[in-house]
Amino acid sequence: MAQALDLVIVIPTDLGRFERGPLVDALLDALPVAVDVFIYTPEEFQCGVSGGYDVFAAIAIEGRQIYPLRVQA
Repeated sequence: MAQALDLVIVIPTDLGRFERGPLVDALLDALPVAVDVFIYTPEEFQCGVSGGYDVFAAIAIEGRQIYPLRVQA
């Protein structure tokens, strides 16, 4: 059975939704599994969570944060 990974990236950007994919394409090509990537701004993700969309709630509850953003003060 083929393995697949759903990857949600939340990153501040001014790029449009369909312009964001090339930011991570080279990294994903190196992975040994198929990857579906979804890139949201923090505002879009929060809107999805607070809007009651099931997929965002599931990501917020069940998702794993693999690289936390550290903001320099």
